[in-house]
Amino acid sequence: MPRSVPEAVRAFHSGDTEAFGIIYDAFVDSIYRFCRYRVDDPERAEDLTSEVFFKALRSFSSFSGDTEDAVKYWLYRIARTTIIDAYRTDHPSDSIDETFERADDSVDVSGAVADRDLVAQVRTLVDELPEDARTILILRIWEGLSFTEIAEITGKSVDNCKQIASRNLRKIRAEFPGVALLLVLFFL
Repeated sequence: MPRSVPEAVRAFHSGDTEAFGIIYDAFVDSIYRFCRYRVDDPERAEDLTSEVFFKALRSFSSFSGDTEDAVKYWLYRIARTTIIDAYRTDHPSDSIDETFERADDSVDVSGAVADRDLVAQVRTLVDELPEDARTILILRIWEGLSFTEIAEITGKSVDNCKQIASRNLRKIRAEFPGVALLLVLFFL
């Protein structure tokens, strides 16, 4: 049985379909967190995570990467597309409510911020950001990914990802001085 993601990729391509379990185990938590940041319902996030891995399993024979990073980027791209498709289909309120609390269940950011109204206003501002901007900020701030990794996932250039993050953090900072720094301190 393969012990690493690259070994699992090679084993899967050689016909060992059970090797996909290694890939699932390596990435299920991070893919779930990414989905959870985007939807309010933990059960819906679990469903989306399952859907991501089901899609990955179905299309794995066409996957040509052989490194752990390549698999990670590929899974995040599938997750991103799956979430976008779910929003189009379900038409939920496009919200990131409770993102602060979900980022780390042991940290209650709302409790750390004296003015809960300010937190609600920041959430509203983040909710109003374009889809790509929200995705980039979530991947950068809450998942801690590098801009190179984010570029690989979103299909944008590294410079474009940096520019989008910077522009939107400036927007948050301009409207709520000190809050952008607070986001970075709590989640990086």
